[in-house]
This record gives sequence, structure tokens and C-alpha cells, in this order.
Amino acid sequence: MFLETQNKVEATEQTQVQAVPNDALSLIIKAEIDTKISTAKAFPRSIDKFMKGAMSMATVTEDVAASCGYSVSRAGGSITGASVRLAEIVCANYGNLIAGTRVIANDGKTVTAQGFCHDLEANYSVQVEVKRRITNKYGQTFSEDMQVVTGNAACAIAYRNAVFKVVPASLIESIYERTREIVRGSAETLAVRRTKAME
Repeated sequence: MFLETQNKVEATEQTQVQAVPNDALSLIIKAEIDTKISTAKAFPRSIDKFMKGAMSMATVTEDVAASCGYSVSRAGGSITGASVRLAEIVCANYGNLIAGTRVIANDGKTVTAQGFCHDLEANYSVQVEVKRRITNKYGQTFSEDMQVVTGNAACAIAYRNAVFKVVPASLIESIYERTREIVRGSAETLAVRRTKAME
């Protein structure tokens, strides 16, 4: 009798689990985003506060300023620009943003990462995909560890590109230029300015 009752309970529990709608997770995510959008509308960002906060964070030391840019050798020259570190600083200070990245494909030759950024105030979102090769010049596939490393690199690039497509370039440019001035030695870091002010 006990076993029969237990089997009926287990069958009922299984039925209840199966009765949960397949789109329950999407409904939960939608509710979370709606709540975040409502909060963003109630507490809008301050561009002045963003500029001060991001500038202070990006120029706090020479090392941090240096990490805000990258340089890659290409065809006898070099490509330079704002790095993922600066994108992280921008996100941390801009406010009312959702940003992230994930690997979405690996076909054995390339790994594809997707970066996304959603401005909750403007309700403007962008998704960016970045491919990175996971084979060497002889066509041999990288080891699993190197594929993970390559996937992480693709994720970093996709994240940076998505953030910089949502946050206006006009706001980022002055922060980036100040970090380059610090690296070149033509500007002082926040730490140096603070020390001088204390003196």
C-alpha cells in the first residue's frame, strides 16, 4: 500500500514538472529586464557623473591607463584603439547597462563569440559576433586549452565592440585620449594629482 501511494506521488510530481511551460525561463528573464528598465527610467544616469567617474578610474595609475589601450602589429604597421579594460570601466560608470559575452559556436576551424550590450534607459541593444581561428598555419586544430584561450580572447573583443556601439564614442574618446597622454608622459595620473594637492 505504501509503495503504491509513493508511486502515485512520484507520478504526480513528474506530471507537475512536465506541466511547467517551456518558456517559463524567458518569462522570468523578461520580467527581470522590465524591472531593470523601470528602475533605469526612475534613476537616469548623469553624464557628468559618468565622465568624472570613468576618467578618475581610467587614469588612477599609469598601469591602469596603459591597459585602456591596445596595439596590434598588422601588415608592417600597427592597429591601436581602446581596449576591453576601458570598456569595463565605461560599463562600471555609465550605469543602467546590461553587458556580457558568450561563446556561441565552435566548428573546429573557428570559434565564434557573441557580445551584447543593452542600454536600459534608451532601450537600445546591440549584439556583436566575433570569429577567431583555432587552427595554425598548417591547418592543425589547437589543443582544447588553446581553444578555450582563443574563445576568451574572442569574448573580450566581442564585449568591447558591443559596449562601444552602445555608449556614444564622443563620451569615450576624451577618456581614451587622456589615458594615452598619461602613457606618453604628457599628463599626470589621478594619484599624482592627489599627492600634489595634499602637498
